[in-house]
Amino acid sequence: MRTARNHKLLKHWYTLRRISLDLCRDMVFTLLRRPHLIVPTVYATLEATYISDKEFGNSHAHNDIANAYKHALWNILIAYYAQRFFKNCTGSLAWAKRITDLHEECFVNHPAAKNMDLANNKTGREIYAKEYAKMNKRPHKKILLQALRAEQDLLVFIDG
Repeated sequence: MRTARNHKLLKHWYTLRRISLDLCRDMVFTLLRRPHLIVPTVYATLEATYISDKEFGNSHAHNDIANAYKHALWNILIAYYAQRFFKNCTGSLAWAKRITDLHEECFVNHPAAKNMDLANNKTGREIYAKEYAKMNKRPHKKILLQALRAEQDLLVFIDG
């Protein structure tokens, strides 16, 4: 009989087996080329998960609205935190795209789920760019979260 702990370990094992090691190496080297962006990127990742959990519960592992929201928010937050190191939003948006695209390549997913994630990543970056353009400076995080909620109908999801 499987315990909850064994089930979690098995789930992590299957996830690790699906990882493309060459692409993960690219992810590591991308991060190491910009070490000052590691902390903001990791923080954005953790915060996106935390906010999504708070907003939708721990259901963002499926291809539903919670997962779509998390991906869009993840891109918004990476751009938001990376913005401190760039003169304009172009660099922070390029960084968010690079990291999240590598993530999608590194963790092999079903084509429909991958396309869903890529579309929501793009929506998050577009929301950030739009809010940046309105103010011509780094928007406040609260404004970005409100913008994402207001444009939640643009998110793409498969389940439920």
